[in-house]
Amino acid sequence: SLIVDSSGRVGIGTAVPAFTLDLPNGTIRSGTLLANGSGSASNPKFTFNGDQNTGIFSGGTDILSISTGGTERLTVNASGSVGISTTTPYYNLTIASSTSPQLSLSAGAGFAQIVFRNDGTNLYISTTTVAGTPTTTTSALEIALTGFGTTTLRGLNIQGQATSTSNVGLNITTGCFAVNGSCISNTSIGSSITSATQGSVLFAGTSGVLTQDN
Repeated sequence: SLIVDSSGRVGIGTAVPAFTLDLPNGTIRSGTLLANGSGSASNPKFTFNGDQNTGIFSGGTDILSISTGGTERLTVNASGSVGISTTTPYYNLTIASSTSPQLSLSAGAGFAQIVFRNDGTNLYISTTTVAGTPTTTTSALEIALTGFGTTTLRGLNIQGQATSTSNVGLNITTGCFAVNGSCISNTSIGSSITSATQGSVLFAGTSGVLTQDN
C-alpha cells in the first residue's frame, strides 16, 4: 500500500512514513537514483534509519565521501585518489593523522602490529601490542625525511633494544660495514679491548689494535 501523509511524506509498506520516501521493507529498482543536494558529513544523503549521521554524500563536484558518526572518514576525488582521514588525497592512497600512526600491518587477529608514522620530520617504524599499545617509547627505526647525504645530523637512527641475549642496535651477520668502499671489521682494528672506562677515548693504536686513552 501507498500513503501520503499531511506533511507530504510518502510511505510504501508503512502507514506512518518518517521520511520523504519511506520503504521500511521494500526495494527501489531504478536505472538512476538521484539525491536532491550534496549532503554533508553530519547529514549524508544516503544514510540509515536510526543512524543518520553515517552514510554517503558528495564532498564537492566529482567527489564521493563517506562519513561515520558525523565525521568524514573517506574521500575519493575526481582523479580516483583515495583519502583516509583527509579530504585532499594527493596519491592513489593518502592516509593522514597528526597524532597517531598512519598505517598498521598485522598478520591477523591476535597478533602484534608494526606501525608506520610520518610526523612531518621523521618516518618512524614501531612495534605495538595486539591492542595497538606501543611496546616501547623508542621506535625500532627512525629515518629523517631530509634523507641521506644532506646536512641533516641524522639520516638513519637505529635504537638498540637490550635483551637477555643481545644489546646491539645493528648486527651484520654476512658481508661488512663499509666506509668509502672499505670494509671495517674487528679483524682490521684488533680485538684486544674487551671493555672501556666511561668517558675514555678509543683510537687505533699499533697495528690497528683498538686502544683506550683515559
